[in-house]
Amino acid sequence: MNLKKRVAQLEEELKQTREALKKALKRIEELEELVKEKTKPSFVKKDVKEEPKKTGQKEGHVGYSRYIPERIDEVKEHKLDNCPICGEPVSDTQEIRERIVEDIEQPKIKNTKHLIRAN
Repeated sequence: MNLKKRVAQLEEELKQTREALKKALKRIEELEELVKEKTKPSFVKKDVKEEPKKTGQKEGHVGYSRYIPERIDEVKEHKLDNCPICGEPVSDTQEIRERIVEDIEQPKIKNTKHLIRAN
């Protein structure tokens, strides 16, 4: 008889375990549906695309650049005869650019004009 009581007790425990499993599976399904509804967590903000600000001065702004000195003390010409990489002669000059360097040495100022021949 003791064995019959033990079997009945185990069957009752099995019944309770199956009911608890059914409840847990049902709860899992409910939670999975909630997760599907919320694709992003509530604390994640939407992506905001900001328009980049325009660079430079505003429309109508008067431009400013450094003045060109009236007196040039020295002119240096920079000409390239051969390519520094392959050593071949370079073609004729396509354009001439110029830069003015103002060296300030106390008590005088020396202005040098550099002519750069671009090929």
